[in-house]
Amino acid sequence: MDKLAIKTPNVSNSNTSNLEALNTELKDITSILNSNIEKLIVRGESLQNLNEMSDSLKHNSLKYKKNVKMYNLKLIISEYAPIAFVSLLFVFLVWYMVIR
Repeated sequence: MDKLAIKTPNVSNSNTSNLEALNTELKDITSILNSNIEKLIVRGESLQNLNEMSDSLKHNSLKYKKNVKMYNLKLIISEYAPIAFVSLLFVFLVWYMVIR
């Protein structure tokens, strides 16, 4: 019985040290989980920023495409408008001469 009485405090101490070790491991796990959650939040914000930049890029590319079409149309008009005007004037003069 003396041996049991002597071992019992050791068991209690070992239980306490086991609980302390378990508590330490739980604190480590909690800290790792908190760190991972913070990283996920940062990553989510980064993904949201990336999505916003992608939307902005899409909008700007559509705007650029529209501007290029208008510029090309103006270029074609400025290139062929004098030729078209002279051609129509010539056709009108020929038509006027024929009717007269």
